[in-house]
Amino acid sequence: ELNLVTEQIKLVNESLKTAQQLQNTKNELSESLKTQNQSVNILKNTEATLKENIKNARTEVENKQKSIANLNKTCTDLETNLKTKLAKFNYELPSIAQTNLFIKEIEKLIAHFNKRQKNLDLLKADCKLIISNLDNTKTQLETYNKAQNDYGKTINECVAKSNELSTKRNHILPLSITVKSKREDLQEAKDQIAKKVEFSKNELQKLLDSKTEKQALKVKNNKEQKDLIAIISTLKSSLDLQIENSNFESRQDIEKALLTKEDKLKYTQNKELIKEKQHKLHSLKEANLRAKDELNKSKNFETSEAESKLTLEELNTKNKLFLTEKGKIAEAFRKNQEIRDRNQEIYKKIDAQAVICGVWNELYKIIGNSKEAFNVYVQRLTLTHLLDLANVHLYKLNKRYSLKMEEAYKPKEELNFNLIDHYQTNQARLVDTSSGGEKFIISLALALGLSDLASKNVKIDSLFIDEGFGTLDNNTLETVITTLETLQSQGKMIGIISHVENLKERIPTQIQITKKSNGISVVEIV
Repeated sequence: ELNLVTEQIKLVNESLKTAQQLQNTKNELSESLKTQNQSVNILKNTEATLKENIKNARTEVENKQKSIANLNKTCTDLETNLKTKLAKFNYELPSIAQTNLFIKEIEKLIAHFNKRQKNLDLLKADCKLIISNLDNTKTQLETYNKAQNDYGKTINECVAKSNELSTKRNHILPLSITVKSKREDLQEAKDQIAKKVEFSKNELQKLLDSKTEKQALKVKNNKEQKDLIAIISTLKSSLDLQIENSNFESRQDIEKALLTKEDKLKYTQNKELIKEKQHKLHSLKEANLRAKDELNKSKNFETSEAESKLTLEELNTKNKLFLTEKGKIAEAFRKNQEIRDRNQEIYKKIDAQAVICGVWNELYKIIGNSKEAFNVYVQRLTLTHLLDLANVHLYKLNKRYSLKMEEAYKPKEELNFNLIDHYQTNQARLVDTSSGGEKFIISLALALGLSDLASKNVKIDSLFIDEGFGTLDNNTLETVITTLETLQSQGKMIGIISHVENLKERIPTQIQITKKSNGISVVEIV
């Protein structure tokens, strides 16, 4: 049984081996079948694509044959049209070999025609331009004539106005006195007045000091006054006795008989002058007597005849020279007179221009004999007006300070102004000496004054303030914010750019910028 089982096992193993071989062959066959099926599918696809290509190629061939037929038809139509068009210009249709030459010749002719046409257009444009220029010259001539008449009228009006202005100016300020000299005189007078004010202050202090002394002396003076009254009464009685004994009837007659102070001063001055002149006459008389004696001593009348003849010849030669010079001068004067007679019209034109130049010179004197004087005057006047408007706002912001122009100024410093400190005896100092918060308040007042100044011509509805609030204390910050709120209530839009945290509570509408990472910021309306 064991041998049988082993043989059966051998048979089973052999059958297993054959089954494995069959399985392997089956796998190989299935693989080959798959590859063959794939190749069949590929062949079917290629066959379908080829059929489609053949179909497309047939349709394309048919379309091309149709297009060729259409092109042949259009070519024949073009040839017939070209023949008819060329026949109009006595041209025959060239052969295919000569087409390029024919086209070049036609292009040359076309270029020549275009050139002629351009020249014709240019000539037409020139004609139109000349005609328009003629019209313009006519109109300009008419306008120039009108302008000349208008200018004549305006010149006459200007001459009348200048005469009127010169008379007014003479009434206000004589021509001999310039505006600059008058200004300097006024400045000097002002400085003198300022010095006098300072002097008066010192004198006032002295008077206050002396007042106490005078009050102490008052009692003494009262006592002395009583004694003097008694003396005066005795003197009056003696005066009355002397008047009765004299030729005068009353005291007024004596006073009338006395000389005035002015007459007495003149009398003494004249007396001194007479004495001085007498001394001068006496000294001159003595000098003349001495000179007369010296001349009498130096007299010598012994001159020879030869010397007199020589002097006579010299005088004759000088006389001849003088006569020749006189003739030359007379000839030159005659030529000059002829030239003046010839240039009489030119002299009239020169006189007319001199009158016009005189008007301009008068105007030049009125504005200060300088190109920059009038500009400086207008700029200082405008800046003074601006400071007046700024002081109104500065008084609301801080009552301690005000702005004032410098009265005395150097060249190139005409537009400087000072800060007046009312808490320090109205002391004037430079704006640069103020703190950062004070500078911000001054700048804000100037900006508001500038907006008021400009609002007369242009309506300004907005005001933007960039930083500066961090330099203010709490009270000043509160004052500034209330001022800005009043401006907002008047209809102005106020914009504030600031990092101060206290402003967030007072500003209702805010645009906050929040910084993010990577250089990105976010804008938010609160």
